[in-house]
Amino acid sequence: MSSKVTRRQFLNYSLMGVGSFMAAGMILPMGRFALDPLFKDAAAGSDIQTSIKVSEITEEPTKVDFTYNQKDAWYESEVTEFA
Repeated sequence: MSSKVTRRQFLNYSLMGVGSFMAAGMILPMGRFALDPLFKDAAAGSDIQTSIKVSEITEEPTKVDFTYNQKDAWYESEVTEFA
């Protein structure tokens, strides 16, 4: 018993195959973009030294200025902020 593939079935299989490859080509990069942060190591934070000592901390809020180096692509600058 031989089952032949009709032209309509062949076209249907071909279009489904091409459509599947196109969908996978669009979905896989989106999935990688969404799941990539899960596989990266946690960003290592660093403490920033300020001019205030632990013994000087009170219940009353105090403005403290601090500076840190910020790297934006190839541009590196020293940023001054306050808390």
